Amino acid sequence: MGFQGYRFIVVLVIFAWNLLGGANLFGQCLPNTIKFNGGEPTYNTACGNESYQKITTKDAFGGSGQTFRWEYSFNGSPYATVVDGGNNPITSEDLDKPEITAYIKNRQVSPSGNYMIRRIITDAAPVACTEISDPVFLYYSADGTTVSGGTISGTSQVCSGANGTLTVQGHTGPVLRWEYESSPGVFTAIPGADYYQYSYANLTVTTCFRARVDDICAGVAGLDASDDYSNTFCVTVVPDPFITSPLTNTSRCEGTNVTFTIGSVNPLFSYQWFVNDVAISGATSSSLTLTSVTPTMNGNIYKVVVSGACGSPETSSAILTVNSRPLAPVVTKDGDVCADGTPKTLRASVTPANTVTGTTINWYDNLGNPITAAQVELSSTAADSRTFYAEAVNTATTCVSPRTAVTLTINPRPLAPAVTATQSICEDGTPKSLSARVLPADIQPGTTIRWYDNLGNLIPETQAVLNSTAADSRTFYAEAVNTTTTCVSPRTTVILTIYPKPLAPTVTATPPVCEDGTPKSLSARVLPADIQTGTTIRWYDNLGNLIPETQAVLNSTAADSRTFYAEAVNTFTTCVGPRTTVVLTIKPRPAAPVVTKDADVCEDGTLKTLTASVTPANTVTGTTINWYDNLGNPITA
Repeated sequence: MGFQGYRFIVVLVIFAWNLLGGANLFGQCLPNTIKFNGGEPTYNTACGNESYQKITTKDAFGGSGQTFRWEYSFNGSPYATVVDGGNNPITSEDLDKPEITAYIKNRQVSPSGNYMIRRIITDAAPVACTEISDPVFLYYSADGTTVSGGTISGTSQVCSGANGTLTVQGHTGPVLRWEYESSPGVFTAIPGADYYQYSYANLTVTTCFRARVDDICAGVAGLDASDDYSNTFCVTVVPDPFITSPLTNTSRCEGTNVTFTIGSVNPLFSYQWFVNDVAISGATSSSLTLTSVTPTMNGNIYKVVVSGACGSPETSSAILTVNSRPLAPVVTKDGDVCADGTPKTLRASVTPANTVTGTTINWYDNLGNPITAAQVELSSTAADSRTFYAEAVNTATTCVSPRTAVTLTINPRPLAPAVTATQSICEDGTPKSLSARVLPADIQPGTTIRWYDNLGNLIPETQAVLNSTAADSRTFYAEAVNTTTTCVSPRTTVILTIYPKPLAPTVTATPPVCEDGTPKSLSARVLPADIQTGTTIRWYDNLGNLIPETQAVLNSTAADSRTFYAEAVNTFTTCVGPRTTVVLTIKPRPAAPVVTKDADVCEDGTLKTLTASVTPANTVTGTTINWYDNLGNPITA
């Protein structure tokens, strides 16, 4: 393995040489140089037990009576004294392998790593001196331990042209070389850089470095596929502050936003914005955004100061001009109307009298789409509502006013109300009261009910009423009125009716007859000509039982008399008229009269007169006696 970068200590001892005796000093403590035995005097490796070498004096020194002490640093930690198993400092001139091995294995919990070992020489006479040697390096990896390329430390940010040193620590093998990233992902070896430290000079661009470390346990010394790499450590070169795009004066309309931006966007720079030389709190980015500028900000000077870790700050400034926006336009519009099934057209406009000089009016629909017309309108047969927006634009500054919203509305009319009414009834000579109303559950929210009579006159009551003893019929109208829009629904027509009852039917009946021992049939009926239009006839017997026949009939051989009732029923209204009473009669015949007569006599040639009569005592009350001769001729006597 080849290693470079030996560190030499130069001691200016000219003055001490003359005053204190330089020969004695060098004989006592100098030169204090150490080495590993074998072919690698400065860098030695050990994979496992004792593959490294003894540390001895490199350059002989004279004199006697010196004392020795050994120190080590593990992975860049502060130096500590090397002690034996009894915790006593080792004071021999040389450091043997067993002492190194014992210390590494017994003292370190995880022994694998990078050891720097040095010797301290002390002498008291003739001149007191103490001298610390340069370290030798031992890279130790225990059996089965994963090797590491180590971690690079150093200054991560420097100014352009800076010098610096990077140190790799924690690596478990000697540094074979340092490399830098020459292009993305491509590393190039740095000639002669094979020390645990690498010093760069006059660095002008950001550069990333890494160390390639030998894997001492791979069994092959030098560059091979088993080598390990440290982390990649990038040194960022911080440029001097610069501004590529200076600020420029700008004009904005009131209420809009403005952003000042400079071209020097760099995370290594710091920014501070000022307004009229007063720092703006929190404004520390490469751009400054002002939201909703106001006329009070007109003429403000905005400045940015760009600072960095290197170089001098840069500044740039600009003046902000804020133009006032026009006033929101005053819109004239048609009033809201109610839908009634006929076409409606509503319009809105900004009249010339309301247009500010030097401005024009722009219209937009509810979605923000521009409307090219000078006015907006809503035309519809059905209910509809559209919102439009008007803005004034200053023709010189192009500043836009706040928008004025205007809504054109054709309000929907309520539905025709659902009316609950008393069923129509029939007159019967008693007072009747019929009513119609809209139940609370049927009243649409936000509406009230108005009632009108058949002439269209408003009825102040909350329902329609018909009171009458006689037949009557009245028409009423109900409408719903929206209490907010005053829109009126279609009217619901309701008719309250007390139907007239039919007249009592005219009955044609067989007149009464007298019994004579033969079958008799009497009937009563309403002739078709006597049946009132739209009615039917119902018959009842003397007990009020409905007779299914269309007439009343009395059939009998004996005397009899039956009472029947006929009524007319309106087939549409079911109203029933007064009943007509009819009596069918077969009259009984009187008993044969009891006659009183003269007794028989004998003829004797003289005139005989015999009489027969029905005495008053034998005359049945309510009867008269009729006489007939033997030929059946009536006798008036």
